[in-house]
Amino acid sequence: MLDQFMTADGYILSGEGQYATVNLTERGWKFYITFGKIFPVIGPNKNSGLMATFGAGYIQHKIFIDTPGNVVPYLEDEYRKGFDRFTNGPMLNQFLGYVNFSNSKRINFYAGIDLTEGFTQNRRTNFDTGLKDETKRFDLMIGIHIGWVFPLYKRVADQIYFN
Repeated sequence: MLDQFMTADGYILSGEGQYATVNLTERGWKFYITFGKIFPVIGPNKNSGLMATFGAGYIQHKIFIDTPGNVVPYLEDEYRKGFDRFTNGPMLNQFLGYVNFSNSKRINFYAGIDLTEGFTQNRRTNFDTGLKDETKRFDLMIGIHIGWVFPLYKRVADQIYFN
């Protein structure tokens, strides 16, 4: 993507003619609503067991271009947007795992596999190719989710008062 700006030995030069450090990382976010069910096949009580969720929403991501301590004119401000591959679109999410709510109310956790599918498209013209990429994309993310749960329980009154 930045090959056209590299020297013969593979470096990018800053505006001052010095070798520049260029870091490329991915940044993005997703927003979705999920619905799920706990199947109490194993666990200490009916609130524990296999958990399955399904969600739908929106995902957006891009390549974050960072030039720490350097001024690289063709990677600054608005020019940077021509190389970031800004992409977004609708998404689906599924989770399958185990959730545990202990009888003592202290050991509450979940763990499982999370799968996200994004149906995305590049939204900008790419400066390196000079073309707007109209290709429909299928972005797939898979991960492991582990979490500790802090439930809020409604407290039962210790004493009952009558008038």
